[in-house]
Amino acid sequence: MELERKLSVGSGVGLVVGSWLVPGLGFVLRRNYWRGAAVFLILNGTFLLGLLLHGTVLVPEFRYYSPAFNIVNLLTFIGQLGNAGASLFCLAHDRLQWDILRADETHPWFDLAALYLLVSGCMNYFCVGSFYDRYLAAGKTQGEERAGGEQ
Repeated sequence: MELERKLSVGSGVGLVVGSWLVPGLGFVLRRNYWRGAAVFLILNGTFLLGLLLHGTVLVPEFRYYSPAFNIVNLLTFIGQLGNAGASLFCLAHDRLQWDILRADETHPWFDLAALYLLVSGCMNYFCVGSFYDRYLAAGKTQGEERAGGEQ
């Protein structure tokens, strides 16, 4: 009974992008439900905790000659984008001025909140990398690896 099927390059890229947008999605689609659910709950829970502490994803100044340019802010922004779906929600929330969760840069917990958002994003980069290594890097599915080893 062949449960696993060979992935085309396009579907593999789609799985990686989907895993980046929704943490754990790739694991769920590859029938690793517990790992996918755990990744989703832990990463989005961490991100939600950051939002509840009055944090948000802030767009940094990209022009290096500007006095507001700061490399740490730029790297933090890149890290926070690791949890893409939630980060894009935050950017849309700020851009469209929705009033769902208020970010407050003067709040005493804002820096800690930014750290939670950063940790969530960086952990998702590691999870997407793990998914890629586990299922896509070798160009084989696990079922093919087992079948190749038994012959």
